[in-house]
Amino acid sequence: QGGDLAAMGCCVSADAPVHRIVLLGGPAAGKGTQAAMICDKFGLHHFSSGDAIREEIRAGTDLGREIETYSSSGKLVPDELLVRVLDRHLEKSQAATTGWVLDGIPRTGDQVRLLEERGYVPTVILLIDVPEEVTVSRVSRRRSDPVTGNSYHLEFNPPPKGEVADRCVQRADDKPDIVQQRFQTFNKEIAEIEASYTKSHQIHRVDGARDRAEIFSDIAKLLEQQEKAN
Repeated sequence: QGGDLAAMGCCVSADAPVHRIVLLGGPAAGKGTQAAMICDKFGLHHFSSGDAIREEIRAGTDLGREIETYSSSGKLVPDELLVRVLDRHLEKSQAATTGWVLDGIPRTGDQVRLLEERGYVPTVILLIDVPEEVTVSRVSRRRSDPVTGNSYHLEFNPPPKGEVADRCVQRADDKPDIVQQRFQTFNKEIAEIEASYTKSHQIHRVDGARDRAEIFSDIAKLLEQQEKAN
């Protein structure tokens, strides 16, 4: 294990426990930010289902073409295909050795059961918990630049003043009424996931309505406590 970790350039010791993390959170909960910080500190591989699917489609792989037949017609990608994408990406990254963070999967109880059948059993489940009113405020202030594709936030990362700011637009699914619908859908998903996981795992809720550094501090302490316990 130590040699594999060294080859990956990880910043963890050779005898450190391997973390396998399921990271849950609603729209604009900051999952991507926290996943990156977790992976950087603990030497894990971040699997984002959305990013991985887009990568397969861009690369024109057999798997990507199969996925595109569903996504291009507005159909949900079957769970079995999602897990095949997961298999491929975690195998390439040697994540079985280094550990992983799953972001964007599971979203349903069926996916929880399928993942566990395939051996993807988490050592910890984290839920970044953000109230609905905070979520709506965060998402409704997002803007995108149609020319460059860059994303901005009016409060945390405003676009440059002038031409860029003037041409920035709000995506249709970032409007408050749509965000509320997405949040309600997420709550239903979480209820199903919790019902599937709580038989064998505790879900750790982290207050996500705070500064990203404060959120990460709590997550890091939890993971370090697990390392000591193991």
